[in-house]
Amino acid sequence: MSFSIEAKNELAQIPIESGEQATAELAAFIRTNGIVTMSFRDEMGLYFSTENNPTARRIYRLIKTLYQTEPQIQMIKNDLRRKNLYKLVLEDDEIVRYLLSDTWWPHLEVQQPIEEQMPLRYKAQKTAFVRAAFLGSGSITNPKKYYHLEIVVNSMQTAKWLCQIAEALGLKPGIMERKESLVFYLKGAEDISDLLTYMGASSSVLELENVRVIKDLRNNVNRLVNCETANINKTVHASMKQVEAIEYIQNHGGLSSLPAGLQELAQLRLNHPETPLKELGEMLAKPLGKSGVNHRLRRIVEYAKELQGE
Repeated sequence: MSFSIEAKNELAQIPIESGEQATAELAAFIRTNGIVTMSFRDEMGLYFSTENNPTARRIYRLIKTLYQTEPQIQMIKNDLRRKNLYKLVLEDDEIVRYLLSDTWWPHLEVQQPIEEQMPLRYKAQKTAFVRAAFLGSGSITNPKKYYHLEIVVNSMQTAKWLCQIAEALGLKPGIMERKESLVFYLKGAEDISDLLTYMGASSSVLELENVRVIKDLRNNVNRLVNCETANINKTVHASMKQVEAIEYIQNHGGLSSLPAGLQELAQLRLNHPETPLKELGEMLAKPLGKSGVNHRLRRIVEYAKELQGE
């Protein structure tokens, strides 16, 4: 089961504590996976479609509880996707009109834009609206791959409502167009985790944080390994350069041409080409620190360059 479906199944189990929350959820479902129809007799209809069974059951309970009517349920099998599509149909014109009015649908002319001012006043309503919007048409990419949450909506105003709620939480949402749809989205583990917490998906938040910790740990390990590898390569390159310089001096006048202190270090480097500077300094008759060894080796390399110039 995908992370997205697990999150939806968890959210669909959250109890609805008031009629205001129920109305806010229904308003979000209409604006995400609902379609309003008008017959040639000017009779209105409403239907929802979803592949998530808990979401279909939640919409059914909302309509039954608020309007004492039971929408028709149709299940369409999709063998190719190995998923069922659930359709809930409400054809009673009077009830549909009441429902649309209660959920702040723009005048019963579907073509008119949704009112500019957000009708959601209380935190519980806003939470319910976001939760239902995600249940209706939201998805989260597998966090093991990358972090992306999105909700497909049917109008720019709905996308703006979601953005207003998200921004009030300190999140950084965005809106993009995809074909004929508008998409509200969040990127980044922290923002997605905060929104899931806001909606009430505590188990999904824990799973996301576990994935996040493991990914961060792996990234840190990779950075350390890369850094260590780079340091090793740098050290090896410097050591090879020092050995080449010493061998050049040895073949052009001999190491005896070097001062006594440099002769001893040059011989040690030839005998121990891979030894770190600190350990090399400890092998000297009069031990030197890492910086002192590095300074003497630079003098040896410079002397070799002078010989090459001659």
